[in-house]
Amino acid sequence: MVTRKIWLDANRFVSCEVDDRSSDTFDFYTCPKDRVFEVVSAMRNNGMLVASIDGNRICVNRTKMWFQGDLYKLRQCSDLFEWFGESKKGEFTYYYDRVVFHTHSGKFCAAYFEDLNNYIEI
Repeated sequence: MVTRKIWLDANRFVSCEVDDRSSDTFDFYTCPKDRVFEVVSAMRNNGMLVASIDGNRICVNRTKMWFQGDLYKLRQCSDLFEWFGESKKGEFTYYYDRVVFHTHSGKFCAAYFEDLNNYIEI
């Protein structure tokens, strides 16, 4: 299991476990039962697509993500420089602790996975 911080605001976070049974399509988070509403709200505010909630288990679709008001589809890369040349507008890739977006305007932006508001154009 991997632990991820889900930031509720600039100063507060909830630690959630990401299940080993996560797949290429879905991640399964387990969080404290009394914090589910806050965690789901924070996930949605950070562009994650919450697919379902079952008790304190949250299923997130990892193939789509919202960024700056637009929906992006996953095109995972093995080499970021190749991805720059092959990706299309509206696609994103996970890259270490970041998410890289090929924006609808044709620019590339990199953001921290935990905080898509903390991004730079690259």
